[in-house]
Amino acid sequence: MAQGGGLRGVFSALAALTVFIAAMALCTLVGVLAWQVFGRYVLNSSPSWTEPVALTLMGVAALFGAAIAVRAESHFAFPTLVENAPGPVRALLKAMGRLIAFVFGLALAGFGGFLIVG
Repeated sequence: MAQGGGLRGVFSALAALTVFIAAMALCTLVGVLAWQVFGRYVLNSSPSWTEPVALTLMGVAALFGAAIAVRAESHFAFPTLVENAPGPVRALLKAMGRLIAFVFGLALAGFGGFLIVG
């Protein structure tokens, strides 16, 4: 049981780091986009590096945010339906949601492996 608690702490720390990285990516994205607007409209010379950096930062924020949402079981969820359902139905809906996420993950892993090999 102690090992499970230790892993839970490690995963909680990793989740906190993930939230921090996503938040910093969003803050940096705002700064990069502000510089792009300033460069384009004030300096009349749009910096060429801002667009790829902004795309990368947006991807980091979106994917890390999605990872946190999956961990909290709130990604692609219908909380109003689940929380207002009676106890046994709520348990069934949560189990179905976990099963759908598991099958979707397996499909992504399978197709990803197919793309790597082929």
